[in-house]
Amino acid sequence: MRWLLYLFLTFYLLSCNSSQNDKEKELLRKEKELLIKENELLKKEKALQQSSKKETPPPIQHDTLPEELQVSDIIGTWDVSMQCVSSDCDNVSLGDIRPEKWIISYEQSKVIARVENNSNTHKIYKGSFHHGELSFSSQIKNLFNSSEAIIFLKIKNRNIMTGSRRVRNKGDQSCEIVYDLTVKRGR
Repeated sequence: MRWLLYLFLTFYLLSCNSSQNDKEKELLRKEKELLIKENELLKKEKALQQSSKKETPPPIQHDTLPEELQVSDIIGTWDVSMQCVSSDCDNVSLGDIRPEKWIISYEQSKVIARVENNSNTHKIYKGSFHHGELSFSSQIKNLFNSSEAIIFLKIKNRNIMTGSRRVRNKGDQSCEIVYDLTVKRGR
């Protein structure tokens, strides 16, 4: 009887071991198949990327500057909204918004912006126009103080420009103000 029991246990253990080997072989076979499929997919992906680079035109950006835009296209009246984003001056606070009207012209190879604001202060900025960007500057000097303003504008389209204005006051009360600018064609 014992002998029969040993024989049965031996047979059972051998059959378990062989089924485990079969399972391992099956898993290895499936792993190999998956690796082959993965390599094929990688090759197809590379081929698609290479063909899409050749065939796909660059994406269209709707706010890009038309190539034919010239300085004559920016001449005219513009409504300017300046919002203070940085200041260490006593008379200007963060978030202050100052509206102005700019009349832009082109004289003697310089872009000129004549500024009118609510306090009837008139300023004149002189600058240049290159590759869709305007840059202006002005300096004001009196007996006690001097100030310098530098403006950079990026032309978004024929009716909108955005940028910054940095004002440095020097003298008794040295300080600096930075504004974000939104400039829209006047009506």
